[in-house]
Amino acid sequence: MHQRLPDSRSSLFLKKLSFTFMIFAADFHGVLRLVANDIGQDFWWLYHELPFEPIRDHFTRNRDVEALELSLVSLGKSCKEIAMKCLERWKHFSHLANTDSLIHTLKNMRKITLLTKIKRFLAKSYE
Repeated sequence: MHQRLPDSRSSLFLKKLSFTFMIFAADFHGVLRLVANDIGQDFWWLYHELPFEPIRDHFTRNRDVEALELSLVSLGKSCKEIAMKCLERWKHFSHLANTDSLIHTLKNMRKITLLTKIKRFLAKSYE
């Protein structure tokens, strides 16, 4: 049978857990912003390489990016803003959206400079 922690300990544990989750979520959002700022025109390629669960086929991914491009370019948005919207869409539609998956995809794309920036950003976050 499980031993129940006293209320003060369990609430303290839950507070620490939620604080840790908020840090990871902030780090992930920071990494997304960093990637969006540096990926440039390759956001199209990145979106097609990112892992999706549930799976989104090639046609659906093309339609996603084209719709974002049409709506945002008509508003005068830059590649950075379009890239950020693509990454937010990935985060929204995929259960696999996390920092590790993004780093793995960037490694496959051989984006070494960007990976170095991410490594520095994460190192600063955990100091």
